[in-house]
Amino acid sequence: TMVSRNMMMKWFEKRRGFAMGFSNVVTSLTFSSAPVFFEMLILDYGWKDAWVILSIIAGLGFPLIILIFFRDDPEKSGLKPDGNFKEKKTRTNRFPVVKQYDLKETMKSFPFWVFAMMLAMQAFYWTGFTFNIVSIFETSGYLRSTAISIFLPSSVIAVIVTLSVSSLSDYIKLKYLLYVMGIGSMIAIIGLNFLDQWSWMIYVLITGNGIMLGLYGVMLSVVWPRFYGILHLGAISGRAITFVVLGSSVGPFAFSESLALTNSYDLAGWFCFVIFLLLTVGGYWANNPQEKFRQTAS
Repeated sequence: TMVSRNMMMKWFEKRRGFAMGFSNVVTSLTFSSAPVFFEMLILDYGWKDAWVILSIIAGLGFPLIILIFFRDDPEKSGLKPDGNFKEKKTRTNRFPVVKQYDLKETMKSFPFWVFAMMLAMQAFYWTGFTFNIVSIFETSGYLRSTAISIFLPSSVIAVIVTLSVSSLSDYIKLKYLLYVMGIGSMIAIIGLNFLDQWSWMIYVLITGNGIMLGLYGVMLSVVWPRFYGILHLGAISGRAITFVVLGSSVGPFAFSESLALTNSYDLAGWFCFVIFLLLTVGGYWANNPQEKFRQTAS
């Protein structure tokens, strides 16, 4: 995640929003549709052979693509960022970066922790949910096919949200998107925890998941350069992704333990709900740290 996103930021400056918007759509689509592909592999080949197939794709297929297409810097290929692109009209940067933060300064910044923990909790919930998706639906009285069927409509909503928000993020404060992401996450949890009581909660779950997934890629890519600059972007985004990886690692275990201890996934669900609520409320104080420097400069 860190390598691919940081490389794109090197290749685009004026058109960075356009490039990252495309990347975010692909991220949202693959995140939400991957479980369907995995389910097809498992049903056709069994889970062991499915792992082998995935290892071939990841271990041989992607390195080949990297060898053919990956170039670290445009200058090394005799090019420059954006090519010969020139904007037809001058656009004012609404959120100029005045101070370049290093990692130590960033770690002392309250907004960093709010946004990083929101992304980490999204990873915690999503991996916990998808790794146990069949069991979650079976304990609520639904068939395996019903469980897998929710990913396609969620991916459609995610792509729509991503396309809408990627451009919008250039004009509004990012904490507003944090609110939407937090609310979408809580909607998903409500659908999850009441899935066994009302069948229409499936649609609540699909909607919440779609909103959350649609915002994930956007938030992961636009927050750090706008808030803290690009001089130490690798270190800052790398630290944020560390928390995301940690959350995705712990999520499946936590959901499984919830089932083992209480015979349901409600405990894990309500834990996620409370943390999402606290982070959403904390977003009120998660302002862009560049604002105080812009005011001083003006």
